[in-house]
Amino acid sequence: TSNGLYAWRPELQTWEPAGLDGLELHSVISVTGSSCNLAAGGVGAVYLSADCGRSWQVLDAENPFVRFDSLISSSGNLIIGSKGAGIFEYDTNLKP
Repeated sequence: TSNGLYAWRPELQTWEPAGLDGLELHSVISVTGSSCNLAAGGVGAVYLSADCGRSWQVLDAENPFVRFDSLISSSGNLIIGSKGAGIFEYDTNLKP
């Protein structure tokens, strides 16, 4: 979205803000086989969470104009596809 992450609340039949408020995000995935290890890619940065999205750390924010659109998790690595800046690979080693 153009305003952070949202989570579906079935008991309320609505979407609610779920983190990274105000950030433009293009992809979100579960990393390393755990539903609590998450990665989110957006404009200018990639974000990682090891606690189901309660807190986030910036993995890459060196180019504020790059759009990180594609994320793939493979064998503990995060493969990141960008628009115009290539493909990157990071060892996530996420710990809560």
